[in-house]
Amino acid sequence: MKVVIINSRCGSGSTGKICVGIGKMLSQYGHKVVVAYGLGSASFQNSKKIGFSLEVFVHKVLSRLFDCEGLGSIFSTLKFVHFLKSFKPDVVNIHTIHGSYLNYPILFNYLYKHPVKVVWTLHDCWSFTGHCAHFYECEKWKVFCHECPYKNDYPQSLFLDHSKSNYLRKKRLYTQLGDRLTIVPVSNWLKGLVKESFFKNNRIEVIHNGIDTDLFKIINQPKFKTKYSIEDKTMLLGVALPWSKYKGFSDFFEIRKKLSDEYVIVLVGLDESQMKQLLPGMIGLSRTDSVAELMDIYNSADIFVNPTYQDTFPTVNLEAMACGTPVVTYKTGGSPESVKKETGCVVPQGDIDSMCDTIVSLSKSKSSIIGYSCRQNVVTNYNQETQFYKYVDLINSI
Repeated sequence: MKVVIINSRCGSGSTGKICVGIGKMLSQYGHKVVVAYGLGSASFQNSKKIGFSLEVFVHKVLSRLFDCEGLGSIFSTLKFVHFLKSFKPDVVNIHTIHGSYLNYPILFNYLYKHPVKVVWTLHDCWSFTGHCAHFYECEKWKVFCHECPYKNDYPQSLFLDHSKSNYLRKKRLYTQLGDRLTIVPVSNWLKGLVKESFFKNNRIEVIHNGIDTDLFKIINQPKFKTKYSIEDKTMLLGVALPWSKYKGFSDFFEIRKKLSDEYVIVLVGLDESQMKQLLPGMIGLSRTDSVAELMDIYNSADIFVNPTYQDTFPTVNLEAMACGTPVVTYKTGGSPESVKKETGCVVPQGDIDSMCDTIVSLSKSKSSIIGYSCRQNVVTNYNQETQFYKYVDLINSI
């Protein structure tokens, strides 16, 4: 079959790497695959760039001013649709189409008018809301969005609120595909939301994100603790990019204040201003693109702490466990799904006291058995090759 995969990036970022992995797996099974992307550069042999930097910039400005994410980039999307008409794909696998590089009404009008099967992998909630990619207490999206309380969150709109018209437009465009559209949430939590959205009548198949367990693994004698002279400390690790209040950045300060000096907190992915805010007993590192360096940090940590307030299915939990490090996380979104009782703990969202008590308890019981259980959990359930093959199986089935 001919398959087109659409995502904001191709080979970089979590979704970009997932798309390239799916593309390579489909190619191995004889399918002709093109990965279409809008931002950055590509790392897949058969790739198709959507748009150009100036149009993306204009799209971003319009989105900020008028709450119209996904409604710009008209010229680029028309050109891309021309390519689709020539290529004639049997299946289109959509991933992230927000990011100001694609006009979704033009794309979905093409999909409606042509005999194409569509598999839409949902990495967040943007597809079925009138504005936001993540929400908290709001349930307006179950009926129709209006007066969005998260207008200033991504994709940020500084002035206007068009959440109602955005929602109604999305519902009309997406549901017109009928049973030709299959929805793939990346977590069971997200599946629960999808079943309450206007996608509830579509086929829904969960495929969790996976990681490369040959890259992220247990190593002997990690060097990070020695490098920073903290061999005698219990190392708590947090990794995010970017760090924000929604990733629990401020919670780490409360954790630091409540724990004794035998604990040290290491945060990876901070910017310069965030590093200046750190308290004694906290170590800040900027982003690293070195898997070897990140793997050494994961292996050095005694506990991976993820106090997230918004996540569909964080791969950082998987990376930590693949390196033998247990995880403590909030009961937020799909974050708890990969954490078993033998690989870490889940505490109520925002409960700093429970988080600290759990950290202390887990640090006293950490052993090589826990590390082995963490590793086996990821290898067995979240190896990326296994997850990528599920897309092959799904696409073959439709």
